[in-house]
Amino acid sequence: MPDKPLQQLPPEADPKKPLPKEMDVLVVNLDKILLEGKAKSIILPVPYGNLAVLSGHTPIFTKLVKGTINVNLENNTKKDFEIENGIAKITQYKATILVGF
Repeated sequence: MPDKPLQQLPPEADPKKPLPKEMDVLVVNLDKILLEGKAKSIILPVPYGNLAVLSGHTPIFTKLVKGTINVNLENNTKKDFEIENGIAKITQYKATILVGF
């Protein structure tokens, strides 16, 4: 009987393929999309300090606390968002950030 992998990787997670230099980022609140695009890096305020996120980051869910989200976009511009709270879902290729609820 052939061995089965323990976890099926998503199609974009081909280990032979190099990681992209940017990751998709989506920042939303209850009313609207605040930012949607590609980012080189993201810094998030979390309960234990700040969390820096780059493309290829280990997948994680985390609570966000009062502070500033810093996003370095692919065109070298920066966007900052002051938040009270939220949550973030990080994968190797995308950061989904929900704030203010």
